[in-house]
Amino acid sequence: MPKKTFFNLPSQKQNFIIETSLRKFASLNYTAASLSQIVKETGIAKGSMYQYFEDKKELYIYLVNYANDMKFDFISEEAEPQDEFFAFYRELIRAGSLFDLTHPLISRFQLNVMQQPAAIEGENNSELLSNRLGEFIENLIHTAKEHNHIADYIDPGMATFVVNLQTMNFFKYLNEKYNLALEKNVENREYPLPLPMETVEMEVDNLVKLVEVGLRWHNN
Repeated sequence: MPKKTFFNLPSQKQNFIIETSLRKFASLNYTAASLSQIVKETGIAKGSMYQYFEDKKELYIYLVNYANDMKFDFISEEAEPQDEFFAFYRELIRAGSLFDLTHPLISRFQLNVMQQPAAIEGENNSELLSNRLGEFIENLIHTAKEHNHIADYIDPGMATFVVNLQTMNFFKYLNEKYNLALEKNVENREYPLPLPMETVEMEVDNLVKLVEVGLRWHNN
């Protein structure tokens, strides 16, 4: 967590530090980006930055949690509740994709976190990204088992792992398949919706069908 001095800053200055740091870590991986580079781009004295964050790792983990919370809150508001597991899972993926398409800086940053060449000083990269959404999916899996929406023989832990992995990597798939050029759009700070929602909906349907075949197999 940042130090209290960071939260005492005016919100405009907090947001400037957050955005500048996100842009640096979105363009460079954790190892290549330095706190000195971020300090230079913010125009804040390095000593002042250390009054806000203990070190680069604390800043980075704060940004990961910040990005996770932004995406989770968006999905929570955007996804329409559904009684059936796979219908609700479709809503989660659709809402998550919409967030990624309309928040390219956060999306590029999260892609960089997933693609880190090594763990972040003892932190598991996948676990960093999967906190609130991962817990939510785990609860959904257990509820789906209780309501016989997935096969009895499916292990909930394995199902949670696979579904969470697919969820986190879905936008990476869209980015690579449709050449969304996140890097360019993040740099230019311009991002009209680069992919028709009809295409997104089609790809979401394909993913949900794939997951459903695996989890429902022999259940009917």
